[in-house]
Amino acid sequence: MESPSTICSKRRYSGQTIGFISVSDQPPQKQLYQDNGAVWLHSIAASSVELASHLLKETFSLLPQSNSIIIDASVCPDWLTTLFTVPLEGGNLILCTRARCVNGIRIRRARVEDHDDLIPIFQNNGDTLLQDYFLAKLIAEQDEHNKTLVAEIDGRAIGMMSLSTQADIEQLRSSFLLEDYADLLSLNGNEELNGAAINLFCIQPQLASQAYEFFQYAFEEFPNRDYILFTTLHQTGSNPLSSFMQFVPSSMDSNAPFALYIMHHNSIQKTLSIVSPDFEQKKKLKETLEEGEDTTTDWDALMQEDSVEKMYLLRAGDEDIGYVLTSSEIPIDQLRSNYKLDELIDHDHHHGRHLILKRFEIHPHYSSVKRKILRELLKITGTTCIFALCNDQLSFPWVYSEMISVQRRKQYIVPYLLDGYHSLSILPIGEICFPRSYHNGRIIIVGGGDIGLSVIEQLSHIRDIQFTGITLISPEGIVREKRGRGSFQCDSYCYAPHELDQIRLEDKSHVVRIDRTRKEVTLLDGTILSYDELLLVPGMQEQTYTKLFGPPGQNPTVHGVYAPSYRYNEVDACIDTIARFEEDWKAVVLGGTLESYACIEALLTRGLKGNQIVHVNHSTSSSENVFHRDHIYEAVRSRMSEEGVETIIEMKIKSVEVIEGTISTVILEPITEGGREARIDCQLLLCCDHESLGVDDYLFQAIMESCLVYDGRLVVDSEFRTNDPCIYSIGKAAKYGHSTHNNNPTDAPFAHYNSRELGVRLANTLLRHVQGFEEVGGNTTVKFKESKSRGCVLPGGIHYMHCSRPRIGHSLSLLEKGRDLESNCGDHGKIWIHVDVYGYVDTVTHLDRLVNDSTVSEGLYRTSLKLISLIGVHEKNMNQLIQRYDEGSIKDFSAYFDEKWALALFHDGFNQLHSDLKSTFDENQPELLELKKLIAETVDQKLVEGVQDLSEQLSKSIPNWIKLALQAKLIEHIKKNQQELNTYMIEGKPLDV
Repeated sequence: MESPSTICSKRRYSGQTIGFISVSDQPPQKQLYQDNGAVWLHSIAASSVELASHLLKETFSLLPQSNSIIIDASVCPDWLTTLFTVPLEGGNLILCTRARCVNGIRIRRARVEDHDDLIPIFQNNGDTLLQDYFLAKLIAEQDEHNKTLVAEIDGRAIGMMSLSTQADIEQLRSSFLLEDYADLLSLNGNEELNGAAINLFCIQPQLASQAYEFFQYAFEEFPNRDYILFTTLHQTGSNPLSSFMQFVPSSMDSNAPFALYIMHHNSIQKTLSIVSPDFEQKKKLKETLEEGEDTTTDWDALMQEDSVEKMYLLRAGDEDIGYVLTSSEIPIDQLRSNYKLDELIDHDHHHGRHLILKRFEIHPHYSSVKRKILRELLKITGTTCIFALCNDQLSFPWVYSEMISVQRRKQYIVPYLLDGYHSLSILPIGEICFPRSYHNGRIIIVGGGDIGLSVIEQLSHIRDIQFTGITLISPEGIVREKRGRGSFQCDSYCYAPHELDQIRLEDKSHVVRIDRTRKEVTLLDGTILSYDELLLVPGMQEQTYTKLFGPPGQNPTVHGVYAPSYRYNEVDACIDTIARFEEDWKAVVLGGTLESYACIEALLTRGLKGNQIVHVNHSTSSSENVFHRDHIYEAVRSRMSEEGVETIIEMKIKSVEVIEGTISTVILEPITEGGREARIDCQLLLCCDHESLGVDDYLFQAIMESCLVYDGRLVVDSEFRTNDPCIYSIGKAAKYGHSTHNNNPTDAPFAHYNSRELGVRLANTLLRHVQGFEEVGGNTTVKFKESKSRGCVLPGGIHYMHCSRPRIGHSLSLLEKGRDLESNCGDHGKIWIHVDVYGYVDTVTHLDRLVNDSTVSEGLYRTSLKLISLIGVHEKNMNQLIQRYDEGSIKDFSAYFDEKWALALFHDGFNQLHSDLKSTFDENQPELLELKKLIAETVDQKLVEGVQDLSEQLSKSIPNWIKLALQAKLIEHIKKNQQELNTYMIEGKPLDV
């Protein structure tokens, strides 16, 4: 639901809604009475006073910190006034108090006789480990260090909290980042724990939201302690206490079996408020922050009365505890054009009523009440939504966990208008009273490629769950290099550079051991990490080095032999040495893969001469697996020959000679009998052989030792699980097992699919499992839809990109069916579009010369992304592409797709529009069944007579009511996306002249 209301409560019976209530923090009119502990009733629908009373009771249960519900008596129906009996002074307002609807909870010291009331609550929560009379003993042995509280209603215990000051403080300090909390030390420097830890907690589920009541009394029981600590096992479900406390991140090498939450006594014992500072208060704060080298605040603008930026001071009692900077300078339409806001909010409702969070600073002692502060901020500003934009200088660590991360839209028709900002988070008023639940399970992801990033991205955008324990393990870290000349790597086009900036994990290491019994992985540096779910998503590594010298660590390291890597330091050192010795020393590039041609271009860009580079390819032609077109392959070979690059074909590497730990000679042998060996003196060997791919050596050894089923690749089921249900895998290093209904003719089906889509599927499967949902699909394998793309910069500075539908392998026979459409692309490029026999785009190939000598320009990269989005689109949806091509009116596909008509085609909602149009009608309607029959007869007739006017004839067969329904859908789509589709004029919208 998206409205000014924050609570929507429904009661269902036999599938029918029989009650509804909607409340908000904000009164209908700003001048009306406001109170921090009150909410306003906006609407209620109930069939009886009893049902209305129940709805009010449920509302108070969901809002434990609200004490009353207010309504204007002039609009309150007579039958409801019996529940709103307390008038307010100074206005025609009445309220319903919490005490009127909810039985008050009383917190007191536990007594031994509470044992019988509490045991059933523990048992209903699934806790069967308590020994006989354990609770009675725990209660009886209370002392100054161990105390137990109970909550009771009408003399019956309905919840319990047991606390102790005798926790292991050294374990806490070594396992968690506690610097913001003075390492839990008291001000006098005493080494004992400055807090009380909750050892045992329970409460009746229907009263879980009132668990907050315990904290006030807990601090009173320990007046000399500043903190309440709460630990919960990683695999335990969400606990009601965690939503009222601050999560504490664990240290990198922590193996604590629990997650930690914390609360400071000031956050509950002091009254919080938000005030607008006067000029002198701003000036004082400016002086304080400038001493801390604050460089991100425009104080000159902030001091102006009419500034779009506003400042608010956060106070606890009389003490300033932080400040907030907000702005409204970025229109919500601009945010919507770049982020997927429509999936979270009704943007029209929040138009002009939103805040941009510029800064949010708060004392760590009050971090557990940050959601309450954000709620109050919405109330005093009269706004309905908070946005937080993050860049390199601005971050909001205290509030990100309370907000929903928003995904970037795949927009090819409008530029990104928020330069400098990497990510957007949002908190609409409809979510403010529902804290996100925490998932404390430890999820370790091995592999920093596109799949690993996609899993992290997908989990971080879950609306109602905050994952606190995700760890990325990758030897190469996250790739953030600029695309262009000099890059040894190919591009998958899964992530644009600005999208990578949103992901902040940077761990770099190898996994050398997996202990499935203890659920631990050991890294190369000896660090041991515990996991609850382990995701193995590494790429396949080039294994020529291992074949020549054995696994790393078993023999001395040989320098000068490398696979394409993101770490260029050692490669660059070899290149510098070769360049100094000119023709005497050489670099050898092994393999016929796309990476091999990228490496040759990178070597040329780095200063090597062509006659210092030798390309060894054991195949006579690479057109099928690399360029997909023979003339591109021949053109690249010709360009390499012009540069002086020597090419050796039908030979493979036999061995190498090493002098003083560095490669000196490569020995080649023919792939057929009768040939002669060849020797090449070289100081650099770049290995790009697709026949020498395998899992990372360290990881492979760990897989073997842990007895995971490995048959050339990790074997997984239809849920992507290995033979260990806690270990998942997908991607090039995995394959389906024989038990799945898998008709794929290869052992590596995942290698031919879009890596980002693979990560999304794996994340969704993991999410189902951690939430306890049943498996779906049985043993049937998943069907993938997203296109697969690859590209690089070829010798001569030629940008190359090829994209195709997801399929097993690449067969030239596919290109023999359908049609090939070829055109220019600007002054120096070419575009090939292959349309299958049904009229759908099957493959796209794009060649273009780089305008400058360094990186792929944004315009060129955007052109490639637009072409990729054409995969699977019917040519008639591209303004009758084939007809216009045959007429000769298309000379340049790039210019053609830049025309105004193509705005809708490249809009990120085009595919959804296509689906909506298909689902507009019920296919079993008698009228549609008759229409299908008529169309089939028309098609059969025209196939005999000729199909020149088939489309016109079919159009005449479609009833007018269907055309009007489809037209209404199109107009609705354009209205909804008028910000991007402003070239279309619709009724009621002004022209943008």
